[in-house]
Amino acid sequence: SVTDSTIKGKDYAGGISGFTSGKIDNCTVSNTTITTDNVDNGAGGIAGMTYDASNTITNSTVSGTSVTSANYAGGIVGYTEGNLADNKVNGESAITTTSETYAAGGIVGLTSNASSEINNCDVDQVTVKAVNGYAGGIAGFANNTISGADVNNAAIIATGTAPTKVGGILGQASSDAEATTVVSTSTIANTSIQTIGTGGKVACGGLADTTGCTVDDARVFITMLKVKYWCKSEE
Repeated sequence: SVTDSTIKGKDYAGGISGFTSGKIDNCTVSNTTITTDNVDNGAGGIAGMTYDASNTITNSTVSGTSVTSANYAGGIVGYTEGNLADNKVNGESAITTTSETYAAGGIVGLTSNASSEINNCDVDQVTVKAVNGYAGGIAGFANNTISGADVNNAAIIATGTAPTKVGGILGQASSDAEATTVVSTSTIANTSIQTIGTGGKVACGGLADTTGCTVDDARVFITMLKVKYWCKSEE
């Protein structure tokens, strides 16, 4: 476990590991500030990047922690090709990207392996913000399966002058014809979902921007949607 710490990476930064191709289980990070300024890399509450399809992060919790990256930022991991299961981010954590067309997520900034899965991950009392990019309660950008996710008492915001997309579960689904993103058995409650933009096309979805995405048995309860241009919500 890591607590009451400040971690800054030149490339990747994470509460437990900056960059890993292994398995991480049952780790805790609390009251910690994690940052990286490199525009090509990412930061996460547990790991900055997991770089292999066999990687897993499981049974881990991030609480009261700030994660900031110029590229990919996630409450658990910034960028992953592996599986994530039974992870939690809570306690007024803040997940932020600061550059253009990149992704922030309550659990993961970006997933890049269509066969990977995000299962039973929860976000509670978390602020997710992407500047000129994608913001999602669970994932900023994903091309895989998300199931059993719960987002509660969160604020999810995409802002800036470039096109932005934001969703309670997922900000942007992959448009790759060979990678269908699936969101299933998931819940969003007591959550504010906002886009604040001055230019370009702005989209807002209660569950997800659903281009290339299948949504099955997902629920939205007492959720506030705000958008400057147009907003699409599915229940």
